[in-house]
Amino acid sequence: MGKVKCGTLESTNWRGNIVSSNGETQYFTNMRQASYSEISGDSSEPIFYGGTAIGVHRADTGGYTHISKIEDSFNLDAIFIEN
Repeated sequence: MGKVKCGTLESTNWRGNIVSSNGETQYFTNMRQASYSEISGDSSEPIFYGGTAIGVHRADTGGYTHISKIEDSFNLDAIFIEN
């Protein structure tokens, strides 16, 4: 089982260049950025707030795509459960 990594939201509109493992540079906009730490291989992992998925990890800068940005791309339906 993986470790839980906590952090705080630092930006709701992060933009910048990210260099992939193959050396390709991509420019991203409208991403969230948080202060959690990550390691190589964390890309595409879910980001949770409590028990709710809120995003998908994207970059070694603590950058992640908000879940609302990927729901349509993957034909997902949001399910909200009150605690």
